[in-house]
Amino acid sequence: MRSVVLGLVIVAIVILAVGLASAGARVDVDYLVGTWHQASLPALSAIVAGLVLICGLAAAVAARLSEAADGRALRDELERTYVRLRQAESAAGPAAAVDDARDAPLVTPPAGSDSPIVVAPAASGSLGPRSVGGDDADVGDGPRGGGGDGS
Repeated sequence: MRSVVLGLVIVAIVILAVGLASAGARVDVDYLVGTWHQASLPALSAIVAGLVLICGLAAAVAARLSEAADGRALRDELERTYVRLRQAESAAGPAAAVDDARDAPLVTPPAGSDSPIVVAPAASGSLGPRSVGGDDADVGDGPRGGGGDGS
């Protein structure tokens, strides 16, 4: 909000500066209910700057209120979703979490091997865990260091 006010004040100052630059000029202003004869441009620029400032602030406040209303609606929807999620989790029971943990693959590297293990999903047609590379594989700057030069 502070940046909006700062921008509006700068625009108002520019409008006032333009009006003050032509301080000697006088104009006749025709408006809805009459005519303002011999109106000075600094007075007109002050009126225009005030209108710009008031309209800009009103628009900024309206945008802030709309943003707050949208935030409240989003929080309410998130709360309803959270409640439904907790209800679904409680309906599934604690056994669902245990079954998921049991289905996870448990892979240990072969004894004495430093090579990484890759677990391929069963649907891909793989036979399960396989060793990637060997002692002479180029592993870059991995945990063993070196770039495949045996260091």
